[in-house]
Amino acid sequence: MAKGGVPYRDAFDNKGPLMYFIEFVGYILGKKIGLYLVEFLFVFSFFLVSYSIVKRFVSGKIAVLTVIAAASPLGVFYMGNLTEEYSMLFLALGILVFIDFFLFDKDSFWRIFICGTCFGAVLLIRANMAGMWPVFCVYVIVDQLKKNHKLPVKYISEFVLGSAAIIVPFVFWLFSKGALPEFWKDYIVTNFAYAGGATSLKGVFFCCIHFATVSYIEIYVLFLLFIIFKKENIAFNVVYIVFMLFNLYMSCMAGVVYDHYGMILIPSLIYPASVLVKYVLSLDFFKTGKYYVAIFLTLISLVFFVFVYKNLIVFTEQIKNGEKVSTERTEVLNLINEYAGEDDRILVLGYDPQYYIDADRLCSSKFYYSFFYDHYPDGTDAVIEDLNQNLPKVVVCLNASENMFLFENYDKYEKVYQRGVWVLREE
Repeated sequence: MAKGGVPYRDAFDNKGPLMYFIEFVGYILGKKIGLYLVEFLFVFSFFLVSYSIVKRFVSGKIAVLTVIAAASPLGVFYMGNLTEEYSMLFLALGILVFIDFFLFDKDSFWRIFICGTCFGAVLLIRANMAGMWPVFCVYVIVDQLKKNHKLPVKYISEFVLGSAAIIVPFVFWLFSKGALPEFWKDYIVTNFAYAGGATSLKGVFFCCIHFATVSYIEIYVLFLLFIIFKKENIAFNVVYIVFMLFNLYMSCMAGVVYDHYGMILIPSLIYPASVLVKYVLSLDFFKTGKYYVAIFLTLISLVFFVFVYKNLIVFTEQIKNGEKVSTERTEVLNLINEYAGEDDRILVLGYDPQYYIDADRLCSSKFYYSFFYDHYPDGTDAVIEDLNQNLPKVVVCLNASENMFLFENYDKYEKVYQRGVWVLREE
C-alpha cells in the first residue's frame, strides 16, 4: 500500500480490508514501533470499555481487579498484532451497548449506530468473530415484537446505518480499484474453504473443550444459570449464555487450536465476571469483608501480570536490539540488496513475508506467501501460474522441501546461497 498496491488485487490475504488500514497506520507511524503504538491503543481502549461494563455492577478498586481477573485465564496476548486483538475493542463496545439497552433502558441513536459500526468493523477484520450480533439482534427484534407488537424499524435502521457507514466506503474503494472480485475470492471464498477443509466435528469438539476450560466459560455459564434460577434478568441471561456458547463455537469452527483464536472470548467474560463479583459482594459474609474478594481477585490477576511481564521482556529486547536480525537473515538480505535493485521484485516461497519488509522490495506475485495456496478458490494451478508469470530477480526458499514445487523456473536461476537463494541469470 505504501508503494501504491491494492489489497487482494495485488496481494493475496484472507484477512479483512480493515486490517490492512490498521496495519498501514502503524507502518506509516514508525513501522514496528508504530504497530506497537496502534496495538497499545486498541488493547488499552478495550480495557477501558471493559472497565465501563464492570462499573455498571461493581464499584471501586474491585472493578479494576474484576476486569483483569476476567482476562487472566487465557494468556493469549503473546506478541500480538493479531486480528483478534483488534476486534476485542469492537466486541466489548457491542456488549456494552446491548447491556445498556436491555438492563439500563439506554437506546439513543448514537448507541445503536455505534453498535452497527462495531459490527461492520468486525466483519471487515474477520467475519467469524461477529457471532454476538446475530444472537442479540434477533433478541432485540423478538423483545420489541413482544412489547410493541411491531418490528423495531427505528433500531434496525440505526443499526444498518451504522454498519453501512463503515462497510460501504470499503466496498466502493475496492470496486474503484478493481479489487472487489479478488476480495470476494480471498476473504470470503478462501475463508469458507479453509474452515471447511480443516474442520471435523471431532476437531471442533475438542477445540471447544480446550477454550471452554482455559477461559472458565463453563463456570460462568453455570453461574448465569444460577442467576436465572433466582429469576434475575432471565431473558437477557439466557440470551447471553447462547451468545457465549455460539461465540465459543465460532472461535473453534476451524477445528484447530491456536491460542490466539481464544482472544475473542475475553470480551464475553466481562459481564458474567461482573455479575459474579456483584453477587459475592452481596452475601452477608462479604458485606463486611470485601477485602477477601479483593485478595481472591488479586491472586487470579497475578496470572495476567505474569503474561504482561513475559511479554514486556520480549518487547524491551526487541526495542533494545532495534533492527538486528539473525546471521542467516542478514546474509539473505545482503544478497537481495546485491542482486535486486530498489524497483526489482523478489519472491519468498514459504511463510516468511517479513523479508519483503526488511528488504523493502515488492513481491513478483500476488501470492507473497504460500501458506493458503491450497485453499485458493481458483486452485493450486492458478497460484503456480501467477508465481511463474513474472520472473523475480531473486527467489528466497529456505524451506525448499515444502515450497520449491510452486516455482517451476529454477533452470533460469543460479543458486547463490546454499540454504536457498536463487538469482535470475543474465541473458
